Amino acid sequence: MKNRQQGFTLVELVVVIILVGILGATATSKMIGRSSFDAHLNRDQAISIARQVQILSMNHLVTSANDANASCYSLQVSSGYLGSPRCDNVLPGMPPALTAADNNLRLSAEGLAVENLYFDMLGQPFYFTGTGENEKRVSACRSRSGCKITFRSGTNEQTTMCINQEGYIYAGC
Repeated sequence: MKNRQQGFTLVELVVVIILVGILGATATSKMIGRSSFDAHLNRDQAISIARQVQILSMNHLVTSANDANASCYSLQVSSGYLGSPRCDNVLPGMPPALTAADNNLRLSAEGLAVENLYFDMLGQPFYFTGTGENEKRVSACRSRSGCKITFRSGTNEQTTMCINQEGYIYAGC
């Protein structure tokens, strides 16, 4: 008998490693589930809602917080709500807002001066101070980097949405 080496070839080893990797990735995604992506999904939906409110505000100039329909063109941000108020008589078919109860999420905002953001004709966020004749428009995002809104899912996954002073709305800060 000839002297034969025993073992696996390089091709066999590579094929086995690839198969184990595919099985591992599939099993991991099944174990993690959708809940780990909730914060990212909510953030993406919030970006879409904020951009739509921004576009509507850019097309409808709000000159005073006392305007009858001013709140319809604002973006409300609080710990349990992000979106525009329901104004079906003015804006039928507005996108649904994100609510903590419906989406199993928590919101927190940094650098945001108020809960109601308005957008000017250039898309820049602002809010009103004072009332009546003393009313002024002030930049809604206090820091130079803008407003940062953090989304946390039920499994404590976290992601952010930012609105800079020029009105650019984007994911991650």
